[in-house]
Amino acid sequence: MLAGVWWGAATAAACADEGVVTFHVPGGALDAVLLEVARQAHVVLSFDSALTAGRWAGPVDGTMTARDALACALAGTPLEPTSVAGGTWTLQRTRTPDAGAATIMLPPIRMRARVGADGGFAETRSSAAARLDLPLVDTPQSVGVVSHAVLTSQQAESVADAIANVSGATSVFDENNANYGIGIRGYTAQALLVDGSVVESADYPPLAGIERIEVVKGPATALVGGAPNGGIVNLVTKRPQFARHATLQTTLSSRGRRESMLDMSDVSSDAQVGYRFVASGNLNGRSYGGYDGQRGFFVAPSVRYRDADTDVTLRLEHYRQRVPVLPYSVGGDDGNPLPQTSLEPAGARDDHMGTDSLRASLNAERAFGDGWQARVRAVWLKYETVSHWHVPYALLDGSGDIALYGLHSVERRHESDVAAELLRTFRAGGVSGTMLAGVEHWRLSSTADIAPYASAVQNLYAPHPLPSIPSGPLARESDSAMRQLSGYVQLQALIADRVTVLASLRHTNALLDKSLSSPLVRNSVWSPSVAASYAITPSVSIYANWMRGFRPSLDTVSWDGKTLQATRTEQIETGIKFTLFGDALTATAAAYQLRDDGKIIGDPTHPGFYARVPGEHNRGVEFDLAGKVLTGLDVIGSLTVSDSGVAVDPRGTQVRAPGTPARAGSLWMTYALQAPAWRGWGVGSGVFFRSQRATGAPGYVVPGDARVDATVFYRAQKWAVQLGVKNVFDRKLYGAALYPNFIPVLPGRTFLLTTTFSPG
Repeated sequence: MLAGVWWGAATAAACADEGVVTFHVPGGALDAVLLEVARQAHVVLSFDSALTAGRWAGPVDGTMTARDALACALAGTPLEPTSVAGGTWTLQRTRTPDAGAATIMLPPIRMRARVGADGGFAETRSSAAARLDLPLVDTPQSVGVVSHAVLTSQQAESVADAIANVSGATSVFDENNANYGIGIRGYTAQALLVDGSVVESADYPPLAGIERIEVVKGPATALVGGAPNGGIVNLVTKRPQFARHATLQTTLSSRGRRESMLDMSDVSSDAQVGYRFVASGNLNGRSYGGYDGQRGFFVAPSVRYRDADTDVTLRLEHYRQRVPVLPYSVGGDDGNPLPQTSLEPAGARDDHMGTDSLRASLNAERAFGDGWQARVRAVWLKYETVSHWHVPYALLDGSGDIALYGLHSVERRHESDVAAELLRTFRAGGVSGTMLAGVEHWRLSSTADIAPYASAVQNLYAPHPLPSIPSGPLARESDSAMRQLSGYVQLQALIADRVTVLASLRHTNALLDKSLSSPLVRNSVWSPSVAASYAITPSVSIYANWMRGFRPSLDTVSWDGKTLQATRTEQIETGIKFTLFGDALTATAAAYQLRDDGKIIGDPTHPGFYARVPGEHNRGVEFDLAGKVLTGLDVIGSLTVSDSGVAVDPRGTQVRAPGTPARAGSLWMTYALQAPAWRGWGVGSGVFFRSQRATGAPGYVVPGDARVDATVFYRAQKWAVQLGVKNVFDRKLYGAALYPNFIPVLPGRTFLLTTTFSPG
């Protein structure tokens, strides 16, 4: 029954009621507002969930004592704050002249002030869609969140594993081989957000440094300018949490994978500086496709300073990994992948994709008086990727013969993103909210060098070893720099404690200012969005949104010399959101229609030029569920029913959006046994299914499939062990492919053993 506790520094708690603190707390669910007030005041707050369930609070803004701030949050409720021995705060019902019941204080427990951070599957708050930390039930947009508890229980190895839990999202493979993209609502891209800053990356970082994964659905232009049209993935990294802990985790796989992860954090004596250090390494002698194995390392130190007015985080991240290419099949005469192709290498055993990434980031917030706040974020990224593999480019016949070219290319990128925002919280009558204005500058410079091609012919049924691809001499293939200059404004308002309005307008100048093939080109675009939700009850809301987005058309010239215009996207979405069982379970049902005004493709009749073809359209219904159903029973599930169409040539030939299934879903459940004799033991199982998916070539498809996973675990206070099985029935599974000449074959039955030791 304990709703929440915030444990502050003892000395601060003792004198909090005597001094004043400047508070900047947005309105929302009452329990969340109270916890944030306690955090900013550095006091201990303990209360019963029954007292705050289903109640709302307006923003708390201004300079006042902790008592006054708590009373402000409780205004309009039959509750009042009360102080007990030791400076601890609790809640009681407002006394009447006849009431004399004594206040009962719940025992303080050290925990974080984020609902969902207790190890459950449900995350009830996110800032990914609105730049503000809002309850998901009040966010008028579909946002899928995969918590760290889900990643742990599923023994996830990649972002691709994680987003299989989210409706409308899927991993998609192309000529980048193991470096997949993410398709959301029919649109595929490799751009992502890391802590809210855009990264144009060719791969995704290891999960060792990730706290949770958020999928924002719909055009992401309001967040990052020219962006993926269907949505974007936001990776929330592990940051200092102002607590001392250490975790050592190891994973062994039946396919030879060995991985270790160390996660340590500490806090200064005055509780204002937190530190965290995360490191991991992995090694695999030989992949399931017969290629030389995977190896890599990851390290991410971070430091955070926080007081009542200031919050600053510095983080450094470096990872290097070598990933073997995936075994694959190709489209056969009947349009399906050739069956029973060999898992022996179709190229050389050392074919691989390599990554070396160094990233530094700064996130800073400063609160001023009268509800003003300033925020700054800055990111610098140095990135190198190596593609070293035999690329299939032509199908010779249905007997498995294919033509290959040996590719060795090196791409180097330098990327930076700087944004500054000014916020103002307000309350006038029955309206409260936050106004935000910001500017952002993003720049990417890249070069690509390539070695001469080496051609070969191979048979996928009886492959013969090929020699390693020469790594030189390298010749410059491209050299370019892109910039985005953006300004944006946003309004978030809560009206009569029922209606949430979120509106934004962004102007983006996207420029290509250096290229081997073209002069300066520019896209200048306005992108508006309007969304609203209505709280039927504190735990049920309906919402709708209208969004505009765009995708830059830089360096795209038609055969007659005309520069093609940026493609514009429009989405209309409506849905309903639930939080049940005291926020332990969350659910979202959404219906959407998404379309663009054209697609830019390579012109097949004029090589080296581009053509604009009819646009893509997508519509569908999605459902997501996550949280605790019963004591000990956690569940996360999704369901997608969609329809789409996209042109693949200048004639307007239509196919389904490549890699997008018409039907897809997942259901994963774990149960922690409740009998005293079995305390600590638990089991889990789930299914992930997808219907047939189109490729980018008419007539070629990837068949539908279903994968069943299972796990058994034991969790003690300071250690845990988990044995999992992926693809229990050893089904032959294919990855979603953009092209029929590369349809990856995914792993068969795999056993995983994970041990975790957390001394404190």
